[in-house]
Amino acid sequence: MKIGTYWGLSYGHHDAAVVVVCDGKIVFAERAQAKDLDNDVLKSLDFTYPPKQIYIHENKRRDAWRKIKSGDWSRLIVPKPWIPITPTYGNHHLSHAAAGYYTSGFEDALVVVADAIGELESLAVYRAREGKLNANPLFVLKYPHSLGLFYSYHVAMIGLRPNRDESVMMRMSRQSTCVEYHKVVNGVFSNAPYFHTQRNFHLYPDVIQDDIEKKWIAASAQHVLEQYFVDLVRHFTQGRKENIVFTGGVAYNSFVVERIQGVNRRSTVYVPSHPGDAGSALGAILQHTHQHTELKDGKIFQK
Repeated sequence: MKIGTYWGLSYGHHDAAVVVVCDGKIVFAERAQAKDLDNDVLKSLDFTYPPKQIYIHENKRRDAWRKIKSGDWSRLIVPKPWIPITPTYGNHHLSHAAAGYYTSGFEDALVVVADAIGELESLAVYRAREGKLNANPLFVLKYPHSLGLFYSYHVAMIGLRPNRDESVMMRMSRQSTCVEYHKVVNGVFSNAPYFHTQRNFHLYPDVIQDDIEKKWIAASAQHVLEQYFVDLVRHFTQGRKENIVFTGGVAYNSFVVERIQGVNRRSTVYVPSHPGDAGSALGAILQHTHQHTELKDGKIFQK
């Protein structure tokens, strides 16, 4: 066990958080409910829990390089939080993976991380053996090919708000009686583990007005998402019984989780309580300390 006090920080996106681990136990965890951290909170923590080390959930240089390449100028400037010592930067998807695996209770597992985007990737698959997560992924999906962006784009298309209303579209998807894909999902190539599209999902689409068509679009996008992850798990498990950790923002989609569980009923699927970027504050620490952590009430954040 690593002795000392460690801070984990996640910031710069839509769900910033700070977690403090002292001698292997979480002693403080708070979500900012915003993209930036509260410096007054961090200064107070420095008085109560002065850190031995501070870990950041992602490599900010890689993240900035992707924004420059993609022309995402509006999000290029990320305010740095106040911190008392020089931090250590981690890897975005490895933070997700570590937060999921090291709180799962599994010794061995297949770890699937999927979100909109993290640094230069949008999806990564890892293997954990004998209590340790292998930092070298089995597979990565590179931006701009992204299941998370694909789904959020269609959330916007039916008049909902991305990064907030994905669950609304998920439930709407079950209300359509159409058996074929809507034409808006044409042009997507999905053959797990590969996923390819030529469409720019960062652009805001025209909003569909017809309610029946909205449900059809929701059903089409949801089916693409579900089928991809069913095929992905089949590809890496090859019918074997395996523990599966599913994390990242896409893991909030409970219908996808149900389909993954259905691939092999002998397998156990674990989704952490906070699979998104807030949970990566804990993962920022765990990807370096490799400590298995038991969560109070199964949650990182109690509020």
